[in-house]
Amino acid sequence: MNRRRNLGFFFDQSVARLPDKVAIIDLFGGRERCATYRQLDERMNGVASMLARLGVTPGERVAMLIGNRTEFIEFFFGSMRAGAIPLPLNTRLAAGTLDEIIVDAGCALAVIDPSSHRDALAVAQRLPLHQRLLLDARHEGFLSFEEEMAKPAGPVDPPALPDDAQAFQPYTSGSTGRPKGAIMTHHGMLWYVAYNQRYWPCAESDRGLVALPLFHKNALRGTVKPMLYAGGSFVLMPGYGPRAYLDALAKYKCTYSRGVAAVFTMFLQHRDYLRTLDLGALRDLTIGSAVVTPELVDAVERALPHVKVSESYGLTEGGSPLRAPIDGRAVPRGSPACPRPRSSFG
Repeated sequence: MNRRRNLGFFFDQSVARLPDKVAIIDLFGGRERCATYRQLDERMNGVASMLARLGVTPGERVAMLIGNRTEFIEFFFGSMRAGAIPLPLNTRLAAGTLDEIIVDAGCALAVIDPSSHRDALAVAQRLPLHQRLLLDARHEGFLSFEEEMAKPAGPVDPPALPDDAQAFQPYTSGSTGRPKGAIMTHHGMLWYVAYNQRYWPCAESDRGLVALPLFHKNALRGTVKPMLYAGGSFVLMPGYGPRAYLDALAKYKCTYSRGVAAVFTMFLQHRDYLRTLDLGALRDLTIGSAVVTPELVDAVERALPHVKVSESYGLTEGGSPLRAPIDGRAVPRGSPACPRPRSSFG
């Protein structure tokens, strides 16, 4: 079946098993929005139908400049269902760099969240795009995302995909020069999700907390895909603030969270406040995406002695090649673990 070869449908089994369970608790805009598995699935199908109606064809790239909100996830996976290739843009890049990336990728369409970047509208206006979609606002030259989603459109059959078909195209951070587009395939990503669940499984009862930007693979690879694949749930924060982060961990009884070193360094400045919160549900914290000092890991463990703290390593174009040993060996302090096991699984 084409669906089984398409990353856009990677959590089909969770939809079938738990249609009315809340998958995402979205805190964008200072209000709580919940999306069940059924609702998320329907919205992704709506994105696929909308793109087909607007003339986007399989293999075309579609840019997305969207902040941390459910619409990011809907559009990201929904566009894949139509065979399009989403381009998740770093909302922290300068406008000129965004221009270069969108032109380099040859995007046919862009969906813009004006709250995500001060130059978002200007970037989309000056580039040779066939269509421009806008969230939460109206502007000349842009179609309203929600109005287009509401228009009648027939269901889209997922296109047939060869094993090397591209799923999405993230761009590297540019730490070694200009950002470069990474080719991520449907087959490779589906294998990776299933492989992780086999060796380092998440449970339906797990609840993650995402405070890092969704365009960063730390969030997508580390929480969004594992949670949806396992039938768990996650809380989506619009951005990071140390007290708001701690509040969300406690209020929503999150079981784990991932972040860069700054996330943990900052909340450790609020130890007195941390002691007033019930974080009994929290079991795991992972620090990665940059150098992690042993002193930071020690400090987090002292502040939260009941929580397992680990270090992670990954890269945009290569996933997480180092993982905790599956034989139970302890990971030495200062190490992101060992090469993951070879496997033909998937």
